[in-house]
Amino acid sequence: MARILIVEDDPSTVIAIRRNLQRFWPLAPEDLQIDTAVTVTEAHVWLDQAFRQKQPYDVVILDFKLPGRFPGDHTEVDESLCFAVCRLFPKALVGHITSNLEDDPQVREHIQRMHVERVGIQGFSLSKNDYYLPALLANVKQHLFAKPIEKRLTRLFSDTPQDFSANETECLANQLADLKREIMLHWEDLEDSLKERIRKAYKYVETDETGRLVNLSQL
Repeated sequence: MARILIVEDDPSTVIAIRRNLQRFWPLAPEDLQIDTAVTVTEAHVWLDQAFRQKQPYDVVILDFKLPGRFPGDHTEVDESLCFAVCRLFPKALVGHITSNLEDDPQVREHIQRMHVERVGIQGFSLSKNDYYLPALLANVKQHLFAKPIEKRLTRLFSDTPQDFSANETECLANQLADLKREIMLHWEDLEDSLKERIRKAYKYVETDETGRLVNLSQL
């Protein structure tokens, strides 16, 4: 289950993001939950509820400029939501979308301070234009699918001996099977550098004419 929160006061933007995620998502509908909020106050309610219920958001997509309590309120840069996500869900990906990415010094300063200088706070920022949706989806897929695959690939195929516990050793075959399933499912969403690592780890990596992975085997 992937859980995503979209915080945006423009209905057309919310619809575009939701449709893009649902249409190009390699998950069944029941495995993807998308919540939406219009104001900063409403978004904090969603975040607090998810924290209390121990159902963390994997991704939070924020507009930089949002109404405070009611739609139509004076809209200004609000950093409290980003801080709340980083505090409550440190493993989540924060995606900022804005019409003022290049022109607003507050936006640039926030990105530098929170997502460049502070290591460990995962974030990306995009201007709301005709081409931002593919980039948004690519960032989300990279966070949810590619990074876990890369981490498991390193652990299972590292040249450095790994310290597996007794239970892990017994389940090694299951771990390899799960990794293979994830690679097969998300192959087309992986970057070329990760695909090359996979080719080095497995003996047979076969793709069809469309680039879809059809065979992955160590034997």
